[in-house]
Amino acid sequence: MRPLTRPELDAQGCGIPYCGHDHSTLYFHSQCHPKAGLEASYIKATGELVLNCQQCHKFVTRLLIAPGQEAT
Repeated sequence: MRPLTRPELDAQGCGIPYCGHDHSTLYFHSQCHPKAGLEASYIKATGELVLNCQQCHKFVTRLLIAPGQEAT
């Protein structure tokens, strides 16, 4: 699976039609153990942040970190 980019993440919300919640911040959790934490690792060679389930270590997602950009 290729890493998700900022434009893809910016377009995300939840799967509930007509949801009225604020989606300006995304929270990640695993489908296998939603209440478990996540393990995060950053791969310097590719600029990817990889998230795995903390309980069973199953892959959750990978994110592409943009080079040279500061958070606003």
